[in-house]
Parts: sequence; C-alpha cells; structure tokens
Amino acid sequence: MPPLSVVDRLIYWTILLILFGAYLAMFLLPLLLREQVAFADPMVVAKEDHVSVVWSFVSLIVFFIVTFGIWVSVYQQRRPIFGKKGFRYGAPGWPKIYPLFMKDKPPVWVSENKKKERKIVASLIAAVLLISLIPLPWGIYGRDVLRSDGGIGRYDMFDVQVKGYASEQIDSVEFQVYRHRARKSIHVYWDVQVILTTDSDARFVFEYKDFRGGGGSTYWLEAMLQLKSRYDPRIITYTGAEDLWRVAEDDDLSDEQTRMLYQLFDLDPTGMSPGS
Repeated sequence: MPPLSVVDRLIYWTILLILFGAYLAMFLLPLLLREQVAFADPMVVAKEDHVSVVWSFVSLIVFFIVTFGIWVSVYQQRRPIFGKKGFRYGAPGWPKIYPLFMKDKPPVWVSENKKKERKIVASLIAAVLLISLIPLPWGIYGRDVLRSDGGIGRYDMFDVQVKGYASEQIDSVEFQVYRHRARKSIHVYWDVQVILTTDSDARFVFEYKDFRGGGGSTYWLEAMLQLKSRYDPRIITYTGAEDLWRVAEDDDLSDEQTRMLYQLFDLDPTGMSPGS
C-alpha cells in the first residue's frame, strides 16, 4: 500500500491517544473507586485492599493487547481512511484496497466464505473485548475495613461482607512502629501500624497509609487514639516505641501531634516514662 496521507496519519495517532486515555482510565478509576467505595461508610476509618485488585489489571491487559494489536496491524498495513487527494487506488498499480470514506468506491468481489470468516473474526474480537471488561469491577470491592467502633469487616469482590468482628471479638491489639522503604528510594521511613487479632485467630494489619487521607495527613493518628479507647487496655501491646522520635521526624509532626503519638504508646513526649 502507498504511504498514508497526512490526514490519515493524524487520525490514526489521534485514535492511539484516545486508546491510551482509555488505558489510563482503566488503571486509575479502580484505584479511585476503591477509596470512594470503602470510605462511603462514615464509620470506616481504614481499609486494606485484597489481592482481588488484580482483576482490574487483568481487564486492562486483555483490553490493551486486543485494541493496541488491532491498531498496530491496521496502521502497518497502511489502510487509508480518507486517502490521498487525486491518488489512484486499486488495480493495476496497487492492491484492491480503497479509502474507507472514498466516494464512488469500486466494488471488490469477496467470496461468501471470506465474508463469513470476517464476521466470525469481528464477533470474536467484540466478544473478547466485552468479556475483558467483566472482571473490571471485581477489583474494586475486595477489602478489609476497620470501623470507628473497633469492629472489622471483610468484603469480597462482589461487595458482600463475608466476615464481621465486633470490638469484643478482638483478642489482641498491637500498635507497632515499623520501617519501610519508598519505591525507588534508598531512604528508610518510620511509621505506625496497628495489628489486630480476633478470637478466631484472624489477623488484620492496618498501616498509617490505609487510613482516610492515605497517610497524607495525621488523621491516622487521631483515629488510632480513638480506636485505642474502644479496646480493653489489657489486650493492648506496643512494639518499637524507642523509634517514635523517628516517626515524628519522618512525618514532620508538630509538638502537639508528637505528644499524641507518644500518648498512643502510653509514653510521655520524652519516651522515658509511662503516661503523659
């Protein structure tokens, strides 16, 4: 086929940009919707995503392979859309392929078997695209949630609560200082997480970033203090309190917030004696 016209190339690349916009939307929307779904309940203070989030990426990968593959194939074949003005397409100099929107397009004979084959291929592609979108919402709902009353709920990928635990069913609560490394960073950060174990030995971990605001504020600190009052003090333990100053430093906490942090671990701001 002859080279594509400037207009046709512009159309092809515009379609590609639209496709990449769709890929980006399919990647970001589940992330944003998971936050909205989980925190639509005002009692939910923190949530932890399940492995079911991969369903969204399955949809994205299949949709990308099919649509991008079609675009590359058609573009490489130089299939004209409006074509070059004044150019003579078709036999004898070129294959019997004409611009999509060509006026008075010459008829091209196609066998019945070829027509059926094209219909089958088009139907299969449409079916694969539709099926690929089915798992997309499955990656939105699977989660564990921690509520302000100290209870915990587990939801499956269909947004159905499959397990629930009241605060009275929590056997142990551990406030823990832990260290982690940000992606592509050599710096080690220090933060706080709460680990809850139920009377049936189910274990739940909620890191500071799992709370409302995603760790971008000190809401997690206020929420943990409120949660602490919901549980029997006898089941509460603390780990890593000697590194609280690192947490305050990494999170750039104010003096008042630092006092709250030490209060969470039953220490005064110097970290040397219980109470404050």
